[in-house]
Amino acid sequence: MDTPRKITIHSVHDGASLTLSGFRPEYGGPDTETFVATATLGHWFAEVSASTYMTQNLGDFFRDLAANWRGWQGEKSWGTLEGEVTLTATSDGTGHITMKFTLSQPYTGFEWQVSGALELEAGSLERLAIVVSDAWNKPSI
Repeated sequence: MDTPRKITIHSVHDGASLTLSGFRPEYGGPDTETFVATATLGHWFAEVSASTYMTQNLGDFFRDLAANWRGWQGEKSWGTLEGEVTLTATSDGTGHITMKFTLSQPYTGFEWQVSGALELEAGSLERLAIVVSDAWNKPSI
């Protein structure tokens, strides 16, 4: 039996994390899935459902970060088509990456948004890229 797919990105300083899990096939096509994004920061958490429909491969996003581990100018961003989950990475050029995230529910009549940041070390990006790529590209069962 396959292990359920789960991607967890941990902050190195404050215990904050972002987890993507619950991948299930969606009606948009054979390569489209729904998933749940959960942010945990201190004593609170936020959770939203999202879709991979017309979304850049998250593994490619993390492989790009890992390939440029020495730093880059500006922001590198990833997000779902409807904006339920967005990630924005910046580098200070000294091995520290700030991964800002936003979870939102924009189209339900009760709109909400939660934002936070995860601090990552450049040395962890290659392993994180492998883990994310493996989980993101694995088909649902």
